[in-house]
Amino acid sequence: MNKHSRIATIAVLTLLMLLGASVQPQAQPPQTVREWFEQEHRFLHRYLAVVQQAAHDASYDYKTPALLMPVAIDYFTGYVAHIHRAEEQWLYPGLRQHMTPVQQQKLVLIETDQHEEFDTVKSWQHQLEQLQNGQMAIATVADTIDYLGRMIHRHIVLQEERVWPYVDLLTPQEQTAMLRHIEQFERTMLGAHGRARYEQLLAFIEEQIKALAGRIW
Repeated sequence: MNKHSRIATIAVLTLLMLLGASVQPQAQPPQTVREWFEQEHRFLHRYLAVVQQAAHDASYDYKTPALLMPVAIDYFTGYVAHIHRAEEQWLYPGLRQHMTPVQQQKLVLIETDQHEEFDTVKSWQHQLEQLQNGQMAIATVADTIDYLGRMIHRHIVLQEERVWPYVDLLTPQEQTAMLRHIEQFERTMLGAHGRARYEQLLAFIEEQIKALAGRIW
């Protein structure tokens, strides 16, 4: 097994360990698209803090949890990327109908950023393998993580400033249809308890960071 495979295996084993734990009942599902966005942004803010922690610790050679980077990568590819797909497939098309052409261009920028975030995470994953092989400087990896953090921060700001105002223009029928499609998509991509399990994964790495550093970004 090469080092890249070992990195992936460590992260997967961590996830499987968490999957074996009891899954806590989920809160009342969102009743509006705005509530859904707010729920996702609560997760995204917490994920951003983990990414910023990884960038900071790598930049200053701080001791960091062994699973921080692989779990952060897995969390994005296994959860955040799917949420982005749900937005692009079920939310953005409906929102465009309520936007002017100029406003729609802002939405295009957000979608472009979402794809750039995914590409950056894949670069991070590849660089992590090279780092362990001694073929990559930690400073380069830190720069990639820092760039991802800045992209996620811009994503949050642009969505809240440029997208959320139009969510309230959606009719109740439009919102119900969107939420139904998203729920079906999530069950297909994440499983019946996928959201709760990724919540556990995020909480796990937060606890690891706090235990080692005493705080989290």
